[in-house]
Amino acid sequence: MAYIAPNSNIYLMRGVRLDPTYENTIFFDTSTAQSAYFQSKTVRTLAAQSYQRKNKNTLRIQVPYSQVFDVNYMAFLNLSFESKMFYAFVKKVEYINNVTTEIEYELDVMQTWMFNYTLGQCFVEREHAARDYIGDNVLPEPISVTEWAYTEKVQCPAFDPTPPAGASDYLDYLPKVLVFSSEGAYSLLPQSWAANWADEPFVFTGSKVYNAGYINGFLPPASGVSPNPNIAAFLEQVVKNNKAGSIICLVMCPGLFAPYLVFNSTAGKYVNKTSHINNPYSWNIPKNLSWTYKKNGVNVTPRNMKLYTFQFNKLIITDHNEASAEFAYEYFVGSQTDCQFNVFACITPNPEFSCVPLNYKGMPVASIYQLVSHGYPQCSWKTDAYDAWLAQNKYRILTGSATGMAGAATGAAIGGATGNAVGAVGSAISPLGKAMSNLGEALTQQTLPDQMRGSIGQSINMQSESEGFCYYTARAIDQVCAMADDFFDMYGYKTCLNKIPNRKVRENWTYTKTVGCAIFPNNTTDVPAEDSKKIQSIYDAGIRFWVNGDNIGNYYLSNLCL
Repeated sequence: MAYIAPNSNIYLMRGVRLDPTYENTIFFDTSTAQSAYFQSKTVRTLAAQSYQRKNKNTLRIQVPYSQVFDVNYMAFLNLSFESKMFYAFVKKVEYINNVTTEIEYELDVMQTWMFNYTLGQCFVEREHAARDYIGDNVLPEPISVTEWAYTEKVQCPAFDPTPPAGASDYLDYLPKVLVFSSEGAYSLLPQSWAANWADEPFVFTGSKVYNAGYINGFLPPASGVSPNPNIAAFLEQVVKNNKAGSIICLVMCPGLFAPYLVFNSTAGKYVNKTSHINNPYSWNIPKNLSWTYKKNGVNVTPRNMKLYTFQFNKLIITDHNEASAEFAYEYFVGSQTDCQFNVFACITPNPEFSCVPLNYKGMPVASIYQLVSHGYPQCSWKTDAYDAWLAQNKYRILTGSATGMAGAATGAAIGGATGNAVGAVGSAISPLGKAMSNLGEALTQQTLPDQMRGSIGQSINMQSESEGFCYYTARAIDQVCAMADDFFDMYGYKTCLNKIPNRKVRENWTYTKTVGCAIFPNNTTDVPAEDSKKIQSIYDAGIRFWVNGDNIGNYYLSNLCL
């Protein structure tokens, strides 16, 4: 056998942040960059060494233990054979004698074969995404969010009795009382009051509806607006017209949706003053995409945009009654800054209002996600028993009394002429008794208590100014946000796609985890079967590729998308 002179080089390194767990490795664009990096970590080079077997896992060198006890990585190159650089983890450095040290190592298959294979498509379970705009990555994560931080309630302006800044007519926003009646305006009220009457509600109810005005009374003359009768004045007038029985119900209604007619000289008829009965009210809600969370007492802006998506950050719309829904900001595409809704009204004795998202989840009008609010409070009211009785009986009283007095006079005259004084007295007493009876009945009616009509219910939201739709923003509490942000820093997002795994799509590190990783030989040396299986298992377990090996473990660095 021919003698082969030792011609292998061994490079011992210190401070390489790699270990056999393969949680982290270094990504190099070229083998030249790889060689330069590890050369910078080399503290001892041993030339003309005997052939090193990559799987023998031990070697002995003629170097004192004290000079190499802290090396943690190595490489060797068998120049007379493969001319291939093998990289390995140093697992153990053992003293043999004063001039001999034994090193136990394990081949680093990721660095050794980095440029000898190509990744194929496979199922990628998790990875750092190449894009991280809000809404790009929305798959649910294995992070439980059970506690939320909420903002203060913000009521839809259409239901808020306090008008928004710059409103042209603040009176339009005040809640109104609607009266549903079987009678028309001109039979219920003086003609001067009839301008608030709508011939029919907008859903057939067999009744007519009247806007009885502001519940708190007449408008002050200083406002420059013509006085509108309050509900008490309205009911008083109705009773005097003997129409109290025609009132079906009284119901509260937001001012912007109340029927209100004004005379249109061009059309020659009364028309709706507000357009929100037949046309929706546009409600724009700002997207809550600029918050911070606290970590160790410091305000932190989320580094991973997934924290601004539905699992951790959402919009809640409710009527504080039965209607409530949660919405994802990332699915509103009509505006980058606002979530857009339309609010519709259906005015009946039980008014209903619907809130419909616009440009949501691919639908211009997402009616499938609409909320419906109802249960606006119906009102009870009282009527003066005497006024009601008087209105009902005034013609009988007037005609009865007049007839009675006339009959008494006639009877007395006839009786006197015939000499029948008793008859004259008797005929006078009977009509007078009728008149006195009417007077007694009137006195009795004056002492009766006022009559209560209608019913009242579901009024607590009206009292607390929470009636109708309002919204809250909710995000995960600080501790959950901090945990999720750190988790995404280290392990990226759930991906669940069949694709080529990412290895360098971020500034400093990129994590990837596959299921059934596939690698193929490139145009150079193939990967040995045993090492190929190990590389595949490493990808399947999850591995993080760092751009700079000296930064491994430093998650305080920025890691924006490239």
